[in-house]
Amino acid sequence: MNYYKIKGSCPKAYALLIKYYSIDESLIGTRYFPEDYLGRNLYDFMDEQGIYIGIVYSYVEPEGFHAEIYNFSIRDRWYKHYYETRTEAEEKAFEKAFEILENKLPIK
Repeated sequence: MNYYKIKGSCPKAYALLIKYYSIDESLIGTRYFPEDYLGRNLYDFMDEQGIYIGIVYSYVEPEGFHAEIYNFSIRDRWYKHYYETRTEAEEKAFEKAFEILENKLPIK
């Protein structure tokens, strides 16, 4: 997760995340807080905000080819993008979830 990107595009949602986990922002991007530091906790954070993320693996065989793909849903809405890895699907899902949270939060 690129926290700097989230901070720039979703400042209210980012501030809520920082407050929620009492994160020292000066550590983000260092060996003490790498980009994958929160891992599973990001799912828990979004669940607490009422934003539920699902990552789904699919094996498809369109017209003689086979492909292993991942896609995601948020709040029972499917996003019809396909990703080659779970990590890529998760990153895109969290970017979208932060956008949804940003729009949900009141203007300060």
